[in-house]
Amino acid sequence: MKTVFWMVATVVLLSACKDSIPDSGVELVYRVRAEQKTTRVLLEKTRAVLARRLEAMELPGASVGLDEDRNLIWVRIPGGKRLGRVKGVCAQGGELLFAEVDDLITGFLAKLTGGAPVKGQKEGDMALPPGVRIESETLFNGARVFYLTAATRVALQEGIRVVSARVPSGRKLLPSREVRARDEERWRTYLIKDKAWPAGEYIENVEIFEGEITTFESKFKAKPQVQIEFSDKGKKEFGELTGRLVKQRMAIVLDGCVNSAPVVQESITGGRAGITMGGPAANRDTMRRQAEILAVTLGAGALPAPLELVKERHFGARISGGNGASGR
Repeated sequence: MKTVFWMVATVVLLSACKDSIPDSGVELVYRVRAEQKTTRVLLEKTRAVLARRLEAMELPGASVGLDEDRNLIWVRIPGGKRLGRVKGVCAQGGELLFAEVDDLITGFLAKLTGGAPVKGQKEGDMALPPGVRIESETLFNGARVFYLTAATRVALQEGIRVVSARVPSGRKLLPSREVRARDEERWRTYLIKDKAWPAGEYIENVEIFEGEITTFESKFKAKPQVQIEFSDKGKKEFGELTGRLVKQRMAIVLDGCVNSAPVVQESITGGRAGITMGGPAANRDTMRRQAEILAVTLGAGALPAPLELVKERHFGARISGGNGASGR
């Protein structure tokens, strides 16, 4: 991945003046949630990714550093500017994969449960957790595909856990959020082949596109889209991947969740892909914020391990009348 970012020792000051220290602001303290032992190398890699992300946000005076004694990473934001977006950028792992959807063998779900979409009812030899159902859809080619569905991601994850031992070898069920009639949010699964293409490793450039869609009757703004351009090697591999999947569904997987699963119509040799923002009742400001966070995250690279926010505090100057107020 091509990068144009710089870093200085353990603490990275992203302001124009390297010696400037913010008088007041917000400090976020994170712990690395890693299955393996938290090492100095892991902390340094994580800090470096966060530093690149904050620099891309163009926050003067923002800094990232390590508390090595306690294996913590801190992020300091002068004045607490754009705090919500900073949290979003720090929370998102940023792992982007493209994978083949296997629509040919999902019938195993119907066989396990009898195919009856009844909450918690034992059909066949397996009982689904409460709130989890089996549904099916007919694809453009006439194939019938079965999947798990639930109202929340937590419930769906439990359903995935219950049936995981029966998933065919070399496959896995991943969650995806979808919007149905009247902005109803549901979660569903896709059966994905294990071998996925690590698209995030080949990103050359990321930008946000907000265009207009014109019909015979009206003109309206399209949902914001994060457009990705791959490196030369990435273009070649992406073209080969899409060439193998013509007339099949390809899952765009972000941090373990299927963002979308479009049907590949032809080999894509131009080396560009797009991820469209949106969700139940999402307004343009929300979608724009989602796009900015995702663009920064993908452009700066994936975190080597997920982060957990353990502390948030205001520091520096206080303006005191009677009660006192934190300078923000």
